Amino acid sequence: MLRPVSPTLSVVRLPALLAGLLLLQVPAGASAAADTELDLIGTWFVLIHYRDSMTANPDADRWEDKVWKIEKKGSRLQWSEYPIVHFNDRSGRFGRVGRNPRSRLLHKWTPNDVQMAEIMEGPQVNSRGSKIKSLRGSPERGFKSSSSSRSTSAMTVGYQETWSIDDPTTKPVFTRDDALGTESALATKSSDVVSGRTRYATLDVLDGGNVLTGTYARDENKKGSFRLIRAGAARGIESDGRTPNQKAQERQREVFREVMADTAYSEFLKTLGDETVRDLRAQIGEDQLSALWTKYQKRIIGGDKSAEQELGEELRTAYVDSVERDFANVLAAGDADAFFAGAKAGSSEAAAAIEKLRGLLGEERVAELREKYGDRVREGDEAAIASLKAELRAAVEDAYRQQFIQRLESGDAEAVRQYREMQRKERDRR
Repeated sequence: MLRPVSPTLSVVRLPALLAGLLLLQVPAGASAAADTELDLIGTWFVLIHYRDSMTANPDADRWEDKVWKIEKKGSRLQWSEYPIVHFNDRSGRFGRVGRNPRSRLLHKWTPNDVQMAEIMEGPQVNSRGSKIKSLRGSPERGFKSSSSSRSTSAMTVGYQETWSIDDPTTKPVFTRDDALGTESALATKSSDVVSGRTRYATLDVLDGGNVLTGTYARDENKKGSFRLIRAGAARGIESDGRTPNQKAQERQREVFREVMADTAYSEFLKTLGDETVRDLRAQIGEDQLSALWTKYQKRIIGGDKSAEQELGEELRTAYVDSVERDFANVLAAGDADAFFAGAKAGSSEAAAAIEKLRGLLGEERVAELREKYGDRVREGDEAAIASLKAELRAAVEDAYRQQFIQRLESGDAEAVRQYREMQRKERDRR
């Protein structure tokens, strides 16, 4: 049965860091005993890893986090959600993605030891955007909120959210159904209603009921996994003792640093040349381009020439890797003849890849490869295919190695100069 649990039990039971390590490292098969009823009452840190097929980068890993608080209110459950979670240690959470310097990083972020200690102590949440639902039901039947609307006009556009928890004492399934439409359409569940569903289906209950893991799905495009970690009681964002003026000054310095980073990034792209940047963006994507830049930006802004060369090498490698994958796809699609002869390929993607490869190599080199490997590749000779891939990679590397390095070495240091000049002015104002 559902029963209140002190939100500090997880902290008392184990030191915060040790508890955090256990919560993250419990084997997937170590489920709670079958005869132990799960207790959902308390505060939960929710971590979601997913991919979104509707984005420009459908294969990119993404993450979200939030805090749920589930309380017993008479015969009902009260389920609160806080979508904005603050950590004093912000490591690994936000940074440059594409042209946005303050975006959620595209990877499977998980709390480090310090962040896990913050969760165990009690996650800091912002009330902005929070939602609360009251759910009727029982541990046996599950719990569900009402979906009734307050409007009295049939033609008024309304929005409804229905929250439910099935199997709350074993392996809970948390579902959010939302619908948008006129009140009459919502009441009759008409096809004119625009609806969506978010579903968290628990597969494993770990650490004696203090960790839940399972599958996550939002409509048809977002799919992944989730982890619920029992946390200390949620609390407001704590004050760091700074005055409003000090906070404003720190924000100004952050903006200053962001502007400098953006300026340096723009100047770096100029050193590559417009044609190369267009080629890189088309081949490896803006996200990977900016991610590699972020890796080296502090050293480059500081005037480290070796960092520019290292970045050039990484960009070249990323580009060649991508070209190699494209060529492998061309072979897999049976378009080898189109590559050798310059004929139209079976798909627009393959045609673009073939055109790029032929342009990089030149007709003379393509003719040599056709003479050397054409017949054997058509026959499916794996050794010939492997040798062709190796020669292709070497040829593409040769074509781009000097181009990248020369542009990096010949590029001016305008971004560095501007950054240092603004640093000097900042010191003078102090």
